[in-house]
Amino acid sequence: MVSIQAGKYEHSSYEQHRSRIISDLIPDNSKGEVALDIGSGPGFFTRILTEKGWNAHVVDVDEGNLEEAQKFASRTFHGDAVNILQNLPDNSYDFILSLEIIEHLDKNNGRKLLYHIHRILKPGGALLISTPNRFSPEGWIGGFASILSGKKKAWNAWDSSHVHIYSSMELIGLLKKSGFRIDHVTGFWFGARISRKIQFPSILTQSSMFPWNRMGFNVIVRCLKND
Repeated sequence: MVSIQAGKYEHSSYEQHRSRIISDLIPDNSKGEVALDIGSGPGFFTRILTEKGWNAHVVDVDEGNLEEAQKFASRTFHGDAVNILQNLPDNSYDFILSLEIIEHLDKNNGRKLLYHIHRILKPGGALLISTPNRFSPEGWIGGFASILSGKKKAWNAWDSSHVHIYSSMELIGLLKKSGFRIDHVTGFWFGARISRKIQFPSILTQSSMFPWNRMGFNVIVRCLKND
């Protein structure tokens, strides 16, 4: 069992649960193949990659994060994810993590991100991606609330740094258009929220069964690059 690092993964029950789901979806690797953690933060999932046998590289825009993540990585890249990835060679990674990244990009750069991820993955390589889901009870309520309040901005999953919140179907469709084959989809809830302060228990906490896996507040997708 991988231990929970200090920080939000230690103090947030939501992040603890979500991190366990993601950890279970990261395969063990006995060959020391190369994985890339995009938007690594201080290296929580980078550490999990190395503990599972991967040779981990990391990308992050924050130098402080990279100082922490490099404890678990053999190579670090400092800068914007799309700019870094477009300079990496084709077919160079066996596994890629892109967790809670795509919602921070506009739709054009989101497409570019997936294009370059697909390009730098080796044939048969896997991408594990997660993002908030507009097609969730919170997303529906937040969308209606925005309309009723007259706000022009779309629901942002209560984070002003989010640029575009995808629905699960929109994300899956974009992944397929980018050349990926969908392998596994998990929807994750940790209590339904109608605002940052108002939360109530949800019946489900996670599901990999259609259609519930398309309706989680957070959607986690593992997909493969076609050979």
